[in-house]
Order: sequence, then C-alpha cells, then structure tokens
Amino acid sequence: MSWDMDIQELPNTVYIAVSESVLIGILCMVVVLLARNYIAFIFTSDKEMQEAVSNLAYLLGASMLLNSVQQVLSDGKLWRLTSTWVAITFLEFLSAVFYVSKRNWE
Repeated sequence: MSWDMDIQELPNTVYIAVSESVLIGILCMVVVLLARNYIAFIFTSDKEMQEAVSNLAYLLGASMLLNSVQQVLSDGKLWRLTSTWVAITFLEFLSAVFYVSKRNWE
C-alpha cells in the first residue's frame, strides 16, 4: 500500500482501517463474553476468584474492543495522516468560531 495519497482519500483509508479493527475487536469481545464463566479455570481453581474473573469479563471485553481501535490509530504513518486531517478540521472549526464571535449579530 502506498502512502502517497490525496487528502480526499484519507477519510476512506481511516474508515476502512478502523472498521476492520473494530470488527476484530467485536469478535474478541464476543469470545470473551461467551467464555466469561470458563476463562478463570485456566489460571485458578479457587471458586471465589473464578466468580470475580467472571464479573470482570465485561470490562475485559470492552477493553479489548477499545484497544483494537487504539492500535490502528496509533500506528505510525496512519496516525500522522489522521492527526493531519484532524488538525485541518480543527483549524477550520477555530476559524469558524473566531468568525462567529467577532460578527455583530444585531
């Protein structure tokens, strides 16, 4: 994949990369949630600890989903392209706020 792209192609690239990562994160989250009652058996035989792990499986599943997106966005070149795109959008927003605040609305 070439990283020489127009700024118009950037949103599509980000959407595709993040969408794939979200799908993988959802799959991992579903596996964790379906196996929440059995995950602790790998690590401990204590019933109380198994219940605690089962209760925390929801947090683990949500963390896996969020971390799957974070890994894509923090990747080197894609992160720089995304931050550039966000910076441009943010500058447009600031210029609009400045224009609206300086305008005489009466």
